[in-house]
Parts: sequence; C-alpha cells; structure tokens
Amino acid sequence: MKEQNLLNITQIAEFYGIHRNTVMKRIRQEGIEPTDKVGNANRYDIAEVEHLFYESEIRNLQPGYSPEDLPPKDRKDWYQSENERLKFELACSELIPAKEVRQESIKLMKTLVAFFESLPDKMERTRLFTPDQLDLLENQCDQFRNQLHMTLQQQLAGTCTPQRLTNS
Repeated sequence: MKEQNLLNITQIAEFYGIHRNTVMKRIRQEGIEPTDKVGNANRYDIAEVEHLFYESEIRNLQPGYSPEDLPPKDRKDWYQSENERLKFELACSELIPAKEVRQESIKLMKTLVAFFESLPDKMERTRLFTPDQLDLLENQCDQFRNQLHMTLQQQLAGTCTPQRLTNS
C-alpha cells in the first residue's frame, strides 16, 4: 500500500473542502475500517473513501426517475443545473428560442405559399399546359397548401420551449 494514498480524517476533509465531522460521519455510516493508524490518527485508503464524497446521496435512483422524486436539496440542485445548462446552450447557439423558431417558420411558410399560389399563373404563361392541366395543377397546389397549413398548426400548437438544434 502506498503511503501517499493513506490520509487521516483532517487530510481528507481539507482535500474535499468539507468539515471533519462530515467526513467522520460518512465513513462511520459506510462502516469503512481504517487501513492504518499513526499515533491516535486513523488513516484511510483514499480509494476506499473517495466515493463517499463524489457520489450523490441519491445514487440508488432508478433510470427514468423524475426530479420531483429527489430530496429538496438535490431537486434544487437539479433544477439549478438544468437552468445553467439551458443558458449555456442558448449562449452557444445550440438552442433556438421558440419565438425565433416561429418567426423563421412563418418566413419559410410564406415563401412556400407564395410559390404555390403563383405556380399555376407561371405555368399558364408558358403555354405548355392545357386549361384542364392548369386546373388540375391549381387543385393540387391548393391541397398541398391546406395540408401544409394543417401540419404547421399541429406542430406549432404546443411549442413554448426552445428547440434543440441537431447536426444531422
């Protein structure tokens, strides 16, 4: 056993920046026995005790847990970390605010609708289509526009959160 891996309670507390009593309490709760003793100071192998100070007290939660199931302090920490993550992603342009998504979608839809509204007129000017073909083209454009409108209404009806960008 390397001598440098053995630390007493005071050294462990200083290393992790917590109070000695907290270190003793956690070691006692876990039932970890000292590896060595120098004078009156029990010394512990850092590899045996480090998990006590890195892992959350909620390490036994099942996958897919809800933050609402957490103890108050952990729940507060979770929400605080999520807010910080969202701020960071927004600053790094990994998130787009919902308002901006709607504005860009409106521009895109206006461009598409304008194209499909003018398509039958443009095709009529080329004189390559018969009147029946132009009517069929106009009906198809109208159906597509209506389908596009309904799809857009369904997708934007419930969005009020930022949208995540994907690199696909």
